[in-house]
Amino acid sequence: MTCVDPTTTLRRATIDAAPVLACVSAVVDPIQRRARVLVAAILTGIAEAVRDLAANHAINRFQFDKPIGVNQAVKHPCANMAVRAELSYAQMVFAAVAADEGRSDADFHALSAFLVAVQAAITGGDATVQVMGGMGFTFEHDTHLYVKRTMVLSRLLDGVSVSYEKMLAMDPAN
Repeated sequence: MTCVDPTTTLRRATIDAAPVLACVSAVVDPIQRRARVLVAAILTGIAEAVRDLAANHAINRFQFDKPIGVNQAVKHPCANMAVRAELSYAQMVFAAVAADEGRSDADFHALSAFLVAVQAAITGGDATVQVMGGMGFTFEHDTHLYVKRTMVLSRLLDGVSVSYEKMLAMDPAN
């Protein structure tokens, strides 16, 4: 199947009448929880990468004999990206620890890590494209690959809307 991210290959498979060889209950192995934490880790890495790309560009790109990073219109988005990436990292690590320890609120934290990381990667990618003056969404630069990978990952594991619904439906006592 064609994918918006040219570095990702998607395939569709249909299995008819295949025998079930093994079945593991989600109680025994919460694979979706682990998958959310792993996707959150990838998205956190994307948020950190686009933050670094934007900051380096803001430092090294000069206009009127000054780096463009001295302007508030560039400096503030870079600072916001840094804060979001750090928040994403902290929530992802906490979700990983909660999952590893088998805490009763591990599913909540895995969902939260996924949602925070999606937001950090999306807003960071968009801001990086703008900091680069739109050049970041051309094939001359790798920023567009991060944006496209974020688009693919944000739709995994029920996507953002269903993840928010699941999170809001959870018992707040857990």
